[in-house]
Amino acid sequence: MGNRFKLNENALNSLQEFENNLNPQDPEAGAMNPKIIGYGEMSTVFCFGAPELNSYAFKRMSIFESEQEVHSYQETFLNYHSTLKQRGISTPDFDCEMLEGKNGKKVIYLLQSLLKPETIANQLLKTKTKKENLSIYKQILAGINSVFKGNIEESKKIKSIEIGFDGQISNWSYDQKLLYIDTSTPLLRENGIEKLNAELFLRICPSYLVWIIRLFFLKDVLNRYYDMRLVIIDTLANLYKEQKEEWLPDYILVANEFLKAHRPDIKAIIIKEIESYYAEDKMIWRLFLFFRKLERTIRIKILRKTYDIILPGNIIR
Repeated sequence: MGNRFKLNENALNSLQEFENNLNPQDPEAGAMNPKIIGYGEMSTVFCFGAPELNSYAFKRMSIFESEQEVHSYQETFLNYHSTLKQRGISTPDFDCEMLEGKNGKKVIYLLQSLLKPETIANQLLKTKTKKENLSIYKQILAGINSVFKGNIEESKKIKSIEIGFDGQISNWSYDQKLLYIDTSTPLLRENGIEKLNAELFLRICPSYLVWIIRLFFLKDVLNRYYDMRLVIIDTLANLYKEQKEEWLPDYILVANEFLKAHRPDIKAIIIKEIESYYAEDKMIWRLFLFFRKLERTIRIKILRKTYDIILPGNIIR
């Protein structure tokens, strides 16, 4: 697991055919019998019924303006995987393919070996006992600690490599072994300089909000993924989203015991912090999605322009 593979020519041609015929407003009506199995802030995750594609999950990213941007992203993406592997984080097998979009722009598809939906950790919250899930959560905490322990060790070097990490529960899979499955935002800093082009995050923003987000929010959003305590708070806040808040006291206890044993320099987490974090996060993303949908409506129905990004429906938070 965690190795790069390559699609054969037949599979690549089928994927290009899907892209050629894709309607972002009705994405599941396209070629190759597509089905959406997930959304990210910058991407949409598909699986396909076509036999040459049905062993993989495909994360489509249509935010690039030039081939140079694509190559830069691909390099950072591969370096991120390499660094995760060095720090003991296992991922599914993966690849990264560049295709031709309809408007002359390049589109990236990130590939992973297709996992069983019931192994995704937020689904396990619904199917396994609290005791079983707490055991998995301890392994997630160990994975997060491994990432940030590596950052501390790197900080002592002349050429340091730090990675940002989105450790939320839905980004893990567990089937006898823990896998980290969301590597599409490869936050990686070399000597403190972000290698991922931060402007890519602004491509998904409504045009009239870009300057506000760039000025007031972008740096803070990126920085929180380099803060182990905030990453753990985010995992705890996931219990609200997954409607398991009654488990929160036990999860907080496990998280604080872990920090006391492995990172005594990080202060204990209290429930009020998690409540505040979740409420703010929920408000921000609901507003953000509302404005993105509004811009899509304006571009398509009023300005008669295209809107290439696939947006989710209403998300339960």
